[in-house]
Amino acid sequence: MASDRQYREEIVRFGRMLHEQGFVAGNLSARLDHRRILATPTSMNKGMIRASDLVIVDKDAHCEETLSTLQN
Repeated sequence: MASDRQYREEIVRFGRMLHEQGFVAGNLSARLDHRRILATPTSMNKGMIRASDLVIVDKDAHCEETLSTLQN
């Protein structure tokens, strides 16, 4: 199974690819386990997103972690 970091890098890559193809709306996400989802923030240009911009939310959409909270 991929690590959180690998999922972050893949989402950033796909976001840039979709932006280059003209897709500008929506969010990208990956299920990390049975209760956590890694997602892009709403209203952020997916072509400019960084791995550190992604958030981890629980199944009820409560923010659990950002990269900055993981590094502290």
